[in-house]
Amino acid sequence: LHPETTDMKTLISDVVATYATTMQGQGVTLDLEVADTIPEMSIDPQRVHQIISNVVSNALKQMPEGGVLRISADADASSFALTISDTGPGIPPDRLDAIFERFVRSGDSVGTGLGLSIARDLAVAHHGSLVAANLDREGAVFTLALPVGR
Repeated sequence: LHPETTDMKTLISDVVATYATTMQGQGVTLDLEVADTIPEMSIDPQRVHQIISNVVSNALKQMPEGGVLRISADADASSFALTISDTGPGIPPDRLDAIFERFVRSGDSVGTGLGLSIARDLAVAHHGSLVAANLDREGAVFTLALPVGR
């Protein structure tokens, strides 16, 4: 990793901008809530961008036309949390425990099955975590937690 002081709000905005055309083409609505209180953090911005991008990309691949992508971020004195949820079908229950293993793919995914594994490994390298769950109503939610002030 190559840590540097990074404005997380800008980094999140950069990832969202990367997928703006895809979201528009799919008719996906973005619900973005980033707290003003998020401090600058010492992270590797390219790698954290990669984590967020991998999760957003997977969410968009799983969502039907006209879905909703929700991204929220907040922080306190010791931790930063980013939550990304979608209105897709969710993660098959028999794959939920294995979703971060290499070469595990969901349903008819055309990917390699490496993106989420890499994203989780990068979160751990930052002394953080990346976890997944299914929502009660529909879709999946991924939560990236990173320490503040390392």
